[in-house]
Amino acid sequence: MSNISEIASVANEEAIDLSSILKDLVAAGSASHGLATSELPIAAQAKVIASVAAESLATGFVLWSHRMTTEYVERFGSEELRRRFLIELKEGARLGSTALATALVDNSGAQELPITFTQTDSGYLINGHIPWASNLRPGTLVVFGAREEEGERRGCLLYTSPSPRDRTR
Repeated sequence: MSNISEIASVANEEAIDLSSILKDLVAAGSASHGLATSELPIAAQAKVIASVAAESLATGFVLWSHRMTTEYVERFGSEELRRRFLIELKEGARLGSTALATALVDNSGAQELPITFTQTDSGYLINGHIPWASNLRPGTLVVFGAREEEGERRGCLLYTSPSPRDRTR
């Protein structure tokens, strides 16, 4: 499938896993506009997502979620995070998931973030639950909001769910 509309419309016609459609869209370059390596502006990305969503809202949403994860890593990730995940995200080898609804609710003051973190010698200890996130599959890179267990800091953290290729025996 080379036409974005054709790829997106498959989700409306068949009971299929959207991750395969998302990988096709990303491989076709549908999630790279507006990134540092793109010659096209972010407005071009918005048009692509709108075009996909016009054919299939669910497909447009998973494309948006993946694209935003890629943007977060590119703009705000450390050099190590960019080296480790950015190419995989841009090529669709690893899917991205946004789980930021709870961060928006926290920001509004309506409810506290359900995920906490504590800094340790080896990184962070994360505790809590994500009530909802898009694109959750083995190997997905998840962006989520968390608050410091003892303190005032809040921020976005990344977590990659284990996948068969990440496991060693």
